[in-house]
Amino acid sequence: MVMADKVDVTASVPGQSPGISGVAVLSATKVRVTFDRAAVDNAALRNADNYQITPVLSVSAVVPETVANPTYVDLTIDEQTTGVSYTVALLRIEAA
Repeated sequence: MVMADKVDVTASVPGQSPGISGVAVLSATKVRVTFDRAAVDNAALRNADNYQITPVLSVSAVVPETVANPTYVDLTIDEQTTGVSYTVALLRIEAA
C-alpha cells in the first residue's frame, strides 16, 4: 500500500474557471481538490472526465462537497506511486 503522506500532488489549471487552490491527499486512492471559488454543482462538476491527472491516473468517481455551490470535490483515483509528483487539471468546470 502506498503511504499517502509520501505522495506529492501539485495543481495546475489550463485557463479554466474556477481555479485550484489546493490538492490534499486523503489516501493512496483519494484526493481532495479545493477550488479558489465556489463551483456550480452540475453534471460537468460530477463528470470524472473533467479531471485530468498526469502522469496519468484514472478518475473513477467525483464526490462534491454537499452544499449548493461546492468549494471542493473528492476524487477516487488509481493508486498513486510514492515519490511521484502529480498534476491535476480541471476541464469544463463552471464557477458559481
